[in-house]
Amino acid sequence: MFEELLPTRAEFRKLAQKQAEFKKVLQVSHLPRIADVVYQGEGEVAIDLSFAFNEKYQVQVAGTISGQTTLICQRCLQPMPLTIDTEVKVIITTLEQADQIDRQFDPFISDGDVIDLNALVQEELLLAIPFVSYHDKSECQVSLSSNQQNALPDEVSNESKKNPFHVLSSLKKSNEE
Repeated sequence: MFEELLPTRAEFRKLAQKQAEFKKVLQVSHLPRIADVVYQGEGEVAIDLSFAFNEKYQVQVAGTISGQTTLICQRCLQPMPLTIDTEVKVIITTLEQADQIDRQFDPFISDGDVIDLNALVQEELLLAIPFVSYHDKSECQVSLSSNQQNALPDEVSNESKKNPFHVLSSLKKSNEE
């Protein structure tokens, strides 16, 4: 059973004061920035986030985001499953104070006292999804001939052997004469 989206206007200091927790399961199709990245907006994610103040009185969000979705393999252009399991360790801060947070946390920039929890979840998911996705070679449906597999590295290696400064050496020789 799918629940509603997370609050879009949440006063994060009040959430930390109450030590609020959010446990929800969301369809990826309800997260527009993620739905644009995954195959046909498929999948669901389980969100478990808790708010608290740290020792510096900064609002800390900790928890996990996990789930299943589908991406497109960039080699064979066929759907492939993706399991997401990411740990969330965020400090909500202003842009000016972002460099002052502990390195073990990621900053989530807020310009006021209100944040969009859906935006926070989508940011974390975007960081967890690989930039380029491939099946394992054994699972990929593209079969390259041995000529095609060997052609690319040879072409690259021949290009790398060409010295772009070779022309300069001929100029140097002409100046010495």
